[in-house]
Amino acid sequence: MSDLADLSLQNSGSAKKPQDLRQFSTQELYNFLDSFDTILSDCDGVLWNCHTPIPGALATLKELQDKGKNVYFVSNNSTLSMKDFLKKLHTQGFPARKEQIIIPSLVVVWYLKSIDFKGEAYVVGTDPFKNVLRENGIKVAPPEPDSVKEDLAEVVKALQDVPSIKAIIHDFEPNYSWMKIMRSIVSLRRDDCLYIAAALDNKVAVGAEHPLLGTKVFTDIVSEFSGREPTLTGKPSKLLKQYVYKNCSIADPERCIFVGDTIQQDMGFAKLCGFKKLFVSSGVTSLEEVLKEEHLRPELYIPSIGGLLPLLKNLPPEDARAGRKPQ
Repeated sequence: MSDLADLSLQNSGSAKKPQDLRQFSTQELYNFLDSFDTILSDCDGVLWNCHTPIPGALATLKELQDKGKNVYFVSNNSTLSMKDFLKKLHTQGFPARKEQIIIPSLVVVWYLKSIDFKGEAYVVGTDPFKNVLRENGIKVAPPEPDSVKEDLAEVVKALQDVPSIKAIIHDFEPNYSWMKIMRSIVSLRRDDCLYIAAALDNKVAVGAEHPLLGTKVFTDIVSEFSGREPTLTGKPSKLLKQYVYKNCSIADPERCIFVGDTIQQDMGFAKLCGFKKLFVSSGVTSLEEVLKEEHLRPELYIPSIGGLLPLLKNLPPEDARAGRKPQ
């Protein structure tokens, strides 16, 4: 059974509307801060839309880190290299370490090494994605030719099986082609070939009004014609949960908050992990849309995570908290 199917079968949860952080009293904000040790955040639609920063978003996470919270970034976006990811975060004012960044390509490497993978991986994905695999000792199969003679006999010849390909890996790829899809289908006719999907997003956040088509439509085509369902390594997946629990040293999931802007990917992953769900509507999904999904309904809401910053900045000093006296 797929991870998405598993999520749909989990208990429906409360039908209450999420609590709006903007309406919290001072004491409620203190209680909120006391309720978690770790905050994990999606990136696209939460911290930025494409290259446009969402005002105050990263400054909020830096403020929380300065207050002693563990901060991690969990993205389905592998179009950036780790170096580029770190540069983007640093440029926008967050002094991130590579250990704080979790992207699907890293989870793919971790999974393949855990099963002692041998052979070549045929990767439908960006160069940064492929480079993460290469840098970690995974052999990446050569791509299809840029063009094939428009003759069916030549097409069939070009699509002869390559037995050395032992894994088909799909991620976001702006240069998808019919040949890449067919190469995937041909290879997956063999039982010894793995099928891995690093992300199954329906939409890619570049702004709420005009999201891009995500990868799911293409992996669905491969699944339909190959009869194979992919092993997922992005949000929401059990493998990503295992990776996060291990690499973020999660001891008590109830002491963790996940911030996201999508229903199935972000709120679904938070539910799978047992984290508190904080939904923001700064990305591709509206609050009205997420409220329709009762089994994934978030406990907390704010239009943008950046809106939390002034609330944190305006909190009285710690010694002024209710029930506490100055030292």
